[in-house]
Amino acid sequence: RHDMTGPVSVAPWGDPQARPPEGSAFHRLWRGFATARVGLATVLLTVLTALIAVLQPIPEQHWIIAFCAVYLAATLAVRLFSAAPRRALGAQWLLTIGVDLVAIATLQFTQAGGINFAPLLAVPILMASVLGPRALAVGTTGAVTLLLLIDASLRSLQPPFDSAQRLMLQEAMTGLGYLALALLVNSLARRLAREEQRAIESQEAARIQAQVNELVIENLA
Repeated sequence: RHDMTGPVSVAPWGDPQARPPEGSAFHRLWRGFATARVGLATVLLTVLTALIAVLQPIPEQHWIIAFCAVYLAATLAVRLFSAAPRRALGAQWLLTIGVDLVAIATLQFTQAGGINFAPLLAVPILMASVLGPRALAVGTTGAVTLLLLIDASLRSLQPPFDSAQRLMLQEAMTGLGYLALALLVNSLARRLAREEQRAIESQEAARIQAQVNELVIENLA
């Protein structure tokens, strides 16, 4: 008559192939990042629609509004219908972080609305560092650095013809900063997950000991 079921682990780092349970800390973080992606896509669509359709009515740039709408639809689909991914590398990561990189890089290369979108590339880096394995965090940072270098080379070819070396060095330093941030955040996330797992194991041991004590007391006679 004793319940022998224990607490469920909420730290999926122990088994990269395991899908985190509903309501776990990992699952809540995933939902938080998914919601943030929807909010980011909504802001991009609203701001660029106002700039292009109202302040800068350039017909050649109207495709950007449709592009942002597609990006918003993609983020909504992930938020509403996608379960939390496994920590191991997989196709689901490509459909989230990969889509973010493509969307933000496209807006940055086209200079939509005359806005610098490069700082938004930190969002997929943080998502990969907190939720994914170290390889995903490093790979995402490398992809962001490559996109920044390509953007710098393109800008160096446009008036007022800024120094290519200076721009490339600046973006390379930004990439190194992103890499340090990604490694630090990933290390902290892994450490917190281990501490969480230890706390769960301690609770399980205490629960079993309490049941043993109860059985001993009941059978003292």
